[in-house]
Amino acid sequence: MFISGGENIHPEEIEQVIGLMDGVEEVVVVAVDDAEFGQRPVAFVKLAPSNGMKLENLPAALGEHLPRFKIPVRIFDWPDNIPAVGLKPDRRFLKELAVKKSTDG
Repeated sequence: MFISGGENIHPEEIEQVIGLMDGVEEVVVVAVDDAEFGQRPVAFVKLAPSNGMKLENLPAALGEHLPRFKIPVRIFDWPDNIPAVGLKPDRRFLKELAVKKSTDG
């Protein structure tokens, strides 16, 4: 859990909603620091190659299922070669990558 603008956010809740969308194979949500809100959600999403879903369409689709403050501020393609912690993707690695990608533009 992390706090964004005074609101408690559970990444797993956002992951569950995104994961139920057609064409989504994997998703991880991490928190990145934000000067205004403290922290904000950022998502990494792996889409099925044969599906017509596009990452840029996800925020609008999420608006039907999540309050605005829980919609990730950035959604990135699933990176290749994510290290694993047990059977799960390494959240620390993804958080560091999200920070790097957010500052790179």
